Amino acid sequence: MIKQKNVFLFFSVMCLFALTGCMKLAINNGISFFNDDNKMTNSQSTIQTDDTSIDNVTPTYFGEKSCMRYDQLNDTQKLVYNQIFDGIEKYSNVIDISHDINEDDLEKIYDAIINTADFELIYPTRKYDFKYDSISGSIYKISPKYDVSLDTRSNMISQVDTIADSVIAETYGLDEFQTLKYFHDYIILNCSYDADGENCSNAYGVFIDGKAVCEGYARAFKYLCDKVGIPCELVIGNTDIEHMWNIVEIDGNWYHVDVTWDDPKNKDGDYISYSYFNLSDEQIFIDHTVNDTYTLPIANSLDMNYFNYYNLCVGSIEELSEVLYNQVYDACLNDNLYVYFKADCVDTYNQIISKLCNDHQLYDVIKSASFDADNVLNMNDISFSYDDDMLTFTINLKY
Repeated sequence: MIKQKNVFLFFSVMCLFALTGCMKLAINNGISFFNDDNKMTNSQSTIQTDDTSIDNVTPTYFGEKSCMRYDQLNDTQKLVYNQIFDGIEKYSNVIDISHDINEDDLEKIYDAIINTADFELIYPTRKYDFKYDSISGSIYKISPKYDVSLDTRSNMISQVDTIADSVIAETYGLDEFQTLKYFHDYIILNCSYDADGENCSNAYGVFIDGKAVCEGYARAFKYLCDKVGIPCELVIGNTDIEHMWNIVEIDGNWYHVDVTWDDPKNKDGDYISYSYFNLSDEQIFIDHTVNDTYTLPIANSLDMNYFNYYNLCVGSIEELSEVLYNQVYDACLNDNLYVYFKADCVDTYNQIISKLCNDHQLYDVIKSASFDADNVLNMNDISFSYDDDMLTFTINLKY
């Protein structure tokens, strides 16, 4: 999916496009199955568990991690989740299922595993065979298909952990909002949207290869959040094709974060957008739809939206002048290249567009802030981009 951004040079009719997008997710299981009249591939190892009570197998591996998908399984599904989880973790070729589940159950359980387990965020085990009773339809064996060896996966996890731990170390002392922003910014600055490469749909592609698609971005973001105990889930949905992003919890409220769509293509490597950072359901559903087998928490707060958090949501040209002056002044003091703001409604947005294109008032505000900060800008090369859906603006400063 391509997300179009509009970019203008001040007082110029030239229009450029900054693009971001996502490719179709490769999350189909590619399932093949056998009834009890057929044979599965011989296994090297088999996992068997005799647990009959959910109390005996309540997972300890979640720790502080969010486990929305696991929580929405019924008791039997949870028991089987743990059997399959343990089997995949140990790289078993055959896992015996000791509880009554059907194909629909298995699909839901497996979806929960590949979108929850930390090792599955790095290299998901997407394909499996299963064996079932031809009369009852009950599944009693599954055979996961591993695309890499156990040693390779362990090495991949170790490499990712080294990078992830170094990223997390930079967030010590930050609150949850600031930590999430740091994760968001790190991924954007260190990864390029690229559909080529075998790891483009996992966290390894982001942290090690530095290139990924939307699924890789989302898995990497969740991996970091899981490690610091910030509740975070993957969201499977659509834009005009299949897409994946995240939903996170801060101070008891949930927010959508689409790191991919905040990393526009055809922009300088240091460019970061915040149009899709901590959105409500109402905001994200302007151009995203959820197509997930699990019920998502309601996201109805705007407290931690980027533009609200930094008081960058403006309701008039007069208010914008003040916000813009302060933003540019601070940017000039710190040699920052970008300033951001958001209109509170479509009418204000249209007024800002008109001012930016046809009026020198905002140009003069930028010039004044630059002069007062004693850091002269190249006023002939300043440009702005805007997002019609999110009503957001970015000013690109040139020194």
